[in-house]
Amino acid sequence: MVPESPTDNDKSIIDWIRYTVACAFLLPCFLVIVVFLKYEGAWSMWLSLFLSRGIYIVLATLIFGCFIITFFKNKVQGYSRGDSRSDESWCSPQDLWKTPHLSVCGDLKSLSRKPFLLEDVYDSDAVKQMLREADTRNEALKRELEELNKTRIDLEERSGALEREKAKVEERLEEAKYQSALESESLRKEAAITQRQLQQVLEVSDEKEMLSREVSSISRETRITESALKDQARLTTRLEEARAELNRLKLQMEEMKMERDTAVAIAADLAVRAQGAADDSAQLIGQWVRREMENRRKKGNPSMGSTVETDEVSYSTQNIERENSQNEKTELFQESVSTSLETEENQMFLNSMQEEMDHHKVHLDMNADEGTIINYLPTVGTMKNQETACKHSVAAQ
Repeated sequence: MVPESPTDNDKSIIDWIRYTVACAFLLPCFLVIVVFLKYEGAWSMWLSLFLSRGIYIVLATLIFGCFIITFFKNKVQGYSRGDSRSDESWCSPQDLWKTPHLSVCGDLKSLSRKPFLLEDVYDSDAVKQMLREADTRNEALKRELEELNKTRIDLEERSGALEREKAKVEERLEEAKYQSALESESLRKEAAITQRQLQQVLEVSDEKEMLSREVSSISRETRITESALKDQARLTTRLEEARAELNRLKLQMEEMKMERDTAVAIAADLAVRAQGAADDSAQLIGQWVRREMENRRKKGNPSMGSTVETDEVSYSTQNIERENSQNEKTELFQESVSTSLETEENQMFLNSMQEEMDHHKVHLDMNADEGTIINYLPTVGTMKNQETACKHSVAAQ
C-alpha cells in the first residue's frame, strides 16, 4: 500500500500551530518591553519580575497551544471520516446528482505523476495489485454510470410525465377559472335581477300604501258624503215640512180672511137689526158672532176644526158657564129684537156697540192663539160709516 501524502489542509493546520506557538513566546517579551518603556525601572527589578512571573506566562501559552492543537486535530479527523463515509456510500440515491468522489482516479493520477518513485520503493506485484483494484473500481464506476444514466432517463420520463400532468392541471385550472368567471357573471346577473325585483317590490309596496291611503281618504269622503246626504235628506224633509206648514198657514190666513168677511157681514147685519138693543144684548151679539164663526169654520174644514178644537179646549173649559148664560141672553135678545125696535134706543145701541167692539178688540188681542179675528176687525172710521148708514136707513123707515 502507498502511504498517503499530507494534503493542503494538513499543511495549513501545521502552519497555524507554528504561528500560535511563536506568538505565545513573543507575547511575554513584548509585554516586558512595553512595561520597561512605560515605567523605565531598574533592570534588576524587571529581570527578577520576568524570571518569577514569565514561567507562568509560558505555561499558559503552552496550555493554550495544546488546546488549539487538539481542536484542529479533531477537525482533521472528522474530515477524513467524512471522506471515508462518502467513499462507502457514494452510490446512495441522495447523491445521484452530485459529482462522484473519484479517489481511485486521484490515486491513479498520483501514480502516473510518480512512476519512478513507485518502482524504487515497491515491487511489481504491488503495482499489479493496485492496477487490478483500479480495474475493479473502473468497472464499478461504469456500472454506476449506467445506473445513473438509467435513473436519469427515468427521471426525464418522470419529469415529462410531470410536465404533462402540470399542463393538464394548468388546463383544468384555466377551465375552472373560466367556469368560475361564468358562474360569477351569472351570479352578478342574478343579483342585478333580484335587485330590480326588490326595487319593483318596494315600488309595489309604496303604490299599495298610496292606494291604501287613497282608499282610506275615499272611505272618509264617502262617509262625509253619506252624512252630507243624510243632512240634505233631513233638510229636504224639514223644508217640505216647512212648506207644508206655510201652506197650512196660508190656508189658515185664507180662513181667517173668510171669517173676517163673514164676521163683518154678520156684525153689520146685526147692527142694522138690533138698533135699539141694550148693553147685554151687545155682549150676546158678540158671543153669537163668535159661535157662528166657529161653526162655519168646522163646517168648512173639518181637519182644521179638529186642530182648532184641540187648541180651544183650554178656552172652552174656562168659559163653559159663561157660554150657558150667554145662550140664555141670546134667546132673550132675539125676543127683544123681534118685539121692540124704537128709534130712541138705536142711538144708545150704536154707542154701546162701538164700546163693545173696542172691548172685543182688546179681548181678541189677548186670545190671539185661538184663531179669532184679531187684526181684521173694522176700525173706528168704518164703524162710524156703518153708523151713518144705519141712521140713514132708520130715517128712511
